[in-house]
Amino acid sequence: MPLSRRGRGPSLWALAALLLLSLLPASGFARSILVRSGDHPDFARLVVMLSPLPEWELRETPPVLRLSLKADHRFELKDVFRFITRERISNVRQTAPGELEIIMACECRVRAFPVNAGLVVDVMDAPPTARRLSRNREPAAETEQWNPDPLVLVRAIARSHVVQTPEGPDLGRWRETPAGTETAENPMFASGNGSVQGNPALAEMAEQARAELLRQLGRSASQGIITLRLPPVREETGSAPVASPAIDTAVPPRRQSPPRTPAQDDAHAPPPSPSLAEHSPPNLRVQGVLDEWALSGDTPAATTDEGSPCTPPSLADVNAWGEEFVRPDLARHAAELFDDLDRPVPQAVLARARYLVFLGFGAEAMATLDAFALEETEAVAMVREMARAIDEMPGQPGAAFLRAQRSCPSRIALWAYLATPPGAASDALDLRAVTAAVAELPPHLKRHLGPIVAGRLLDEGRANAAATIRAVYERAPGIPTAPMRLLAATASPSDPQAAAAELRALRSGHGPEAARALLTLFLAETESGEQPSAKLLTDIATRAAELRGTELGDELERAHIRGLVASGEFAAAADLLLRMLSSPPNSFDRSPWEKLASEVIVSALEVPGSTALLPRLIRVARHLPDDAASRSAHLA
Repeated sequence: MPLSRRGRGPSLWALAALLLLSLLPASGFARSILVRSGDHPDFARLVVMLSPLPEWELRETPPVLRLSLKADHRFELKDVFRFITRERISNVRQTAPGELEIIMACECRVRAFPVNAGLVVDVMDAPPTARRLSRNREPAAETEQWNPDPLVLVRAIARSHVVQTPEGPDLGRWRETPAGTETAENPMFASGNGSVQGNPALAEMAEQARAELLRQLGRSASQGIITLRLPPVREETGSAPVASPAIDTAVPPRRQSPPRTPAQDDAHAPPPSPSLAEHSPPNLRVQGVLDEWALSGDTPAATTDEGSPCTPPSLADVNAWGEEFVRPDLARHAAELFDDLDRPVPQAVLARARYLVFLGFGAEAMATLDAFALEETEAVAMVREMARAIDEMPGQPGAAFLRAQRSCPSRIALWAYLATPPGAASDALDLRAVTAAVAELPPHLKRHLGPIVAGRLLDEGRANAAATIRAVYERAPGIPTAPMRLLAATASPSDPQAAAAELRALRSGHGPEAARALLTLFLAETESGEQPSAKLLTDIATRAAELRGTELGDELERAHIRGLVASGEFAAAADLLLRMLSSPPNSFDRSPWEKLASEVIVSALEVPGSTALLPRLIRVARHLPDDAASRSAHLA
């Protein structure tokens, strides 16, 4: 019975289509490949995230690199220039499926190698012609066409000898020179007319060079640049050498030659050279200042101005605590936190806390250390204080050991400065060490901590150091953050109108930077003698209510009171002062409020017809110490 079209016919067609689809190669389906990037001091890195890695080819036609994968894949390039600049790589684009084109912006050297995650392509600063030569390289008579050996002039070698060139970073394999191969001859060791003894012209040149060398050595010795250590002085009678403290006893004595016959002396005697005979080479040992420093042993450990030892810089090496890929490291740390008996591993816990500091998660790093209750060693204490500095929590009681190290000539000075509360004495700060420490931070930490350090230096009157720090973090790749924009607008701007426009743009934003911009605009208006507008006072009051209980909130509240006084609203200003002085919040610093209350009382008493304000002013004065302002209020 024949099959009907309505019966089993369509199912057979579906089975045939599935069979054809199963026979298609896996490479026929396009796959999205993520291209990661990273900026390093001397090279820019691209990582093609593809595992397993298919057959690939990288062709270089300066200034273009073409990467070809033996598969039709699609590259995800939207985040390539998020972490790198365009100084080495100007553009990256896909020209065809599986084809990636990299445009170089410099005469750079290219390095490519596979890793477990995919393929790494490095664009390095060194020019293409610069090649690093390995030491103690022997010559070879044969070389590769595209990887030649450097030309070395050596003396002719015996025909039966085989020369081997050791494998190095620039040589792919060992090479052998069979016996009988022609080699180059070094004229410095050649015999015959090239000898110095047999050539008067060369002898005269050698004497001139020796005289010039002695002249320069004498002048350097007179200036104290080098020290001449002469051999022992021998007397005419052949007695023992006279000991001297300046004698270098490490210079070995000359060995006596075996006795020779007169025939041998006549056969091997060099031609007479009066100049060489008159000036025999002196037995000098020249040692410079740098040699004395290098050979003097270990350098003494760094100390603070008080004489206490500095923390080793290796305990604050943030760059060594993290990698470019986040998720594998977090998973690895989570798997290594406990041993087989579910006990915490202190080294793994410390490594996880350090990695969180590298990422900029200060609160998470402190929570990790507190959760596992590690012993408070120097390394643990250092990580804890660095985490507090990242989250802007200076002045903690446990940071006393670190605050004393502001003068240490290492990266420790940066973290000691951040552990010091703003406004504290920092005369012993090593500014060079702080600048170098900011410059070596990862880009994201550089952009986070740089504005904090520069702002504090600017408040302390160190404008040059603040400008240097600004130049350091502004070179980091990425879009300028709100703290960076705020500091650029407030730190002596070259264009006041542009700075004011930037502050107005920041004022409408969120976070503490918006409040700082609002406060800066208010101070600029009041210092110029203008009366603040009602909208500006309303915005300041709103921001002060949002940040109440914080240092910035108190600054905004005091600015609001000054604005009310400038507008003639003394009653409202007195009510705000009375509320703050009668029921202060926790950790309330009364000194700036008492100073402001004295100013408000004196200003109000100078206004004609201020009799109605006397009850309010007297209530405010009762919260003040016995000073001139309170006495003026009581007298009134």
